[in-house]
Amino acid sequence: MPSTPFFPDLSRLLLFPRDLLRLLYWAYFRPFTLERYLQQFDPELKLESSLITLWRKGRERPPLRHLVYLTFFHALVTPWLALPLTYTLQTLGVTVNWAGMLLGVVGGMLWGVLLGALGGVLGGVLGGVLGSVLLGVLGGVLGGVLRGVLLGVLW
Repeated sequence: MPSTPFFPDLSRLLLFPRDLLRLLYWAYFRPFTLERYLQQFDPELKLESSLITLWRKGRERPPLRHLVYLTFFHALVTPWLALPLTYTLQTLGVTVNWAGMLLGVVGGMLWGVLLGALGGVLGGVLGGVLGSVLLGVLGGVLGGVLRGVLLGVLW
């Protein structure tokens, strides 16, 4: 089947830097295509997989290594491209709200880091503590009750 916009050719590897725009397009407009691309290299990979997981698996699989390079570029470089792009638009006659643009870029990055860190830490702590307490209490109570009933019946 030939590659079309609706059915992209997933056998063609994403390569750095050639496919910077393709990855951006897939991430924003075709997330299921990106997930299918990931799963052809490792069925356990999901869009929610961490960059560290992708980095580890990328050591064994070169196509994933290029995906890590592309992702690092978009995480570290792409936000800073907003400044020269905005300046270029202003020289072309577009009215630019510099304070709003800078506040949006910096605020978006800080908000993303804050929510990512808080979500990871709170999720891990709450999940670990609540899970262990609930399982410990339930296991202890149920085990004690069952043991007591069983010993009482046997006695």
